[in-house]
Amino acid sequence: MSLGFRSGWPCYEVSARHTSAKGFQSNRGTSGPQAEVRYLHSGAYIEEIGSNHQSLIEQLARDVPARVTVPIYPLAPRGAAARVLPKITALAGTLTERAADPTFFMGDSAGAGWPARRHSACETSAPGRRNG
Repeated sequence: MSLGFRSGWPCYEVSARHTSAKGFQSNRGTSGPQAEVRYLHSGAYIEEIGSNHQSLIEQLARDVPARVTVPIYPLAPRGAAARVLPKITALAGTLTERAADPTFFMGDSAGAGWPARRHSACETSAPGRRNG
């Protein structure tokens, strides 16, 4: 697990160290991750990421195999949706641009709300879409 900053956000990155037991090859033709996962942790928007999340993220990275990026989002009340959602959307775009493998957004519990809201925001602002 490494910690870095992407678009000003602290982000953990986890990937399997070895090819999975299934011997998958990535889209780049090398052993390694088959997917990019952007994971947002739960915690009712008021709790930091915990060891239970770390275990899930490591298992996901190993079993898929995937490279999992985990942005550490600001917590409530400072991390209100009106301020955080546009930043999550921008960060998602930045992280997706560099991905060579399929990219998935996911979260658990409260963390699942961010990808769902991001998707909803993208759906309603897409060209040719009507709100409502």
